[in-house]
Amino acid sequence: VLSGCQEAFLASRGVEAVISRISHPRLIIDIGGGSTELIYSRKKSEILYESLPLGVIGLTEQYLKNDPPQESEINSLNDKINVILRSESGIIKQTGKKIQCSGTAGTVTTLAAMDMGLTEYDPEKINGYTLGMDAVDKLLRRMTCLPSSERVFLPGLENGREVVIIAGTVLLLELMKIFQCQFIYVS
Repeated sequence: VLSGCQEAFLASRGVEAVISRISHPRLIIDIGGGSTELIYSRKKSEILYESLPLGVIGLTEQYLKNDPPQESEINSLNDKINVILRSESGIIKQTGKKIQCSGTAGTVTTLAAMDMGLTEYDPEKINGYTLGMDAVDKLLRRMTCLPSSERVFLPGLENGREVVIIAGTVLLLELMKIFQCQFIYVS
């Protein structure tokens, strides 16, 4: 079992191996089922890692009780995400705005596949894809209008992720807003 810092380190190595246009300062976002890792570097030798208790499974179970979720549930989820990010993230407190962002793991890669309308997952199309904040917001609005039984049929959304994708999307959108990332590179 990896620690949060080990997971963050390995995520950063994976993203660096796939996306050549990463510059510094930069942020890598790894949204997972049990936690979210943020990896920030001002330069290659200066890297900060943190693991936050923001996993899509727990957030979904705790805040999204209805299917589709009610607006009040989305608002409560967003409020909780904000509280944790602003109180527990040292990276948010130490970094400037408008830094280059990359994202990895299921939420980010699924949103890229959905934005492209992929009916079959293709890592070559996903890796390096530029996912815009407007696209993430549009996908969130579309998904929150559908029950999971219909959401599962959206192109790019793999079966089994239809329940947790909303919490991950709310989290990603909030991180993009905080860091003023108009887009992220996907790995």
